[in-house]
Amino acid sequence: MSQAVPMLLQAPTEAAMRHKLYANKWGPPTIQRAAWRIQRAPAAWQIPVAHGDFQRPPQKPATGDAAEQPFSGTSFQLAAEPPAICSISSANHLDELQIGARLACLAYTDDKPGTTLAYNTRVLRGTLHAIEAIAGGPEEARKPLSALLREQLGYTSDCVFSHTRGEVDTQGFIAHSSNGDIVLAFRGTTNGLDWATNVDTRKTDCDFFEPKQSTSWFTGFPMCCLGEAAPPRVHHGFMTALSVALPDIETHLLPQLRESASPRRVIIAGHSLGGALATGAFAYLLGKFNFAESPHEVHLVTLGAPRFGDARFVGKMMAQVKQLEGMGKCSIRRVVHHDDAVPTVPPELFGFEHVGGLCRLVEDISGRSFELEGEEELAARTLSTELVTDHEPVRYLRSTDDFVQRSGAAIK
Repeated sequence: MSQAVPMLLQAPTEAAMRHKLYANKWGPPTIQRAAWRIQRAPAAWQIPVAHGDFQRPPQKPATGDAAEQPFSGTSFQLAAEPPAICSISSANHLDELQIGARLACLAYTDDKPGTTLAYNTRVLRGTLHAIEAIAGGPEEARKPLSALLREQLGYTSDCVFSHTRGEVDTQGFIAHSSNGDIVLAFRGTTNGLDWATNVDTRKTDCDFFEPKQSTSWFTGFPMCCLGEAAPPRVHHGFMTALSVALPDIETHLLPQLRESASPRRVIIAGHSLGGALATGAFAYLLGKFNFAESPHEVHLVTLGAPRFGDARFVGKMMAQVKQLEGMGKCSIRRVVHHDDAVPTVPPELFGFEHVGGLCRLVEDISGRSFELEGEEELAARTLSTELVTDHEPVRYLRSTDDFVQRSGAAIK
């Protein structure tokens, strides 16, 4: 008998959703969110689901009478089989989204024994539940990352890296599949060193997109006075944390692109801090490898990621992204779940901006996930537990999995 795992599953009531999506644009914040916060008390979300009951996602969208049937149950059900390594340029890049979400969650574990045991705390339990859902249960979640990648996603591990130097604590992995995938994922915030990285909001120059130029002649001038001469600038803490992993990318990822004449699909993913590092790594690859003149493609999937760079950084990066998108070789899915507060930092007031590709996922009254378009940030935020619990990896995993399954282009 499969072991039940507590998951965050219960759907909000209709009244709560009405307060959540609409009333908050006009009414007093305290009244607006009262019902919603009550409905989302953590204890109310934890109900057991047997892993043996996971169902495979539908292959086609419902039509006719079938489309009118209510969603049968609100259980969080991952596909019974791991997502297939899909053919390149599949519809809407939903396969990259689903695979990227799982990679981002698995980045929280590694090949060291006992890593997941440290997550059995009130703060990190949502991380543990995400790993358990992918692995198939608590016992399976204790397996080494390399085994989970192979058994659940069909990937062979190339490198599981961990760099702790001074105030830097960066973890992640690089892996590949026999079908042409190369994946890179970064771990999010788990300890005090990670928080030190998060709060280091100084800016530093970034030369990923062009050769480094001497700026000695304008030393001392404010960046705002340099115009086009000003280099792209990024979050100092994130850049420092990413820099220690660049040798791993150079050693284990880039050679696979340079030495392969067959099309390869690169998926870069991360949650929270890991999403910021994934954004930086994505930009680094765009600068180091010419995807436009190769048969390869590259995709970025971030879950609850903070802002990484300034407007010049985003502009240079998105110029390359748009070119590759037109060739069917690139996509960005920047997922934000409900009221997650992390994507609102560092603030735009400090000169930071988000990259494109926003996909804000919310849930309707029956627990189905859908995209709320045109909402960079929901209005009338109030500091509450929901802004924190919305950031949990398990909630991102549940919402992206359900969204992909119900979008009509689920992984086959």
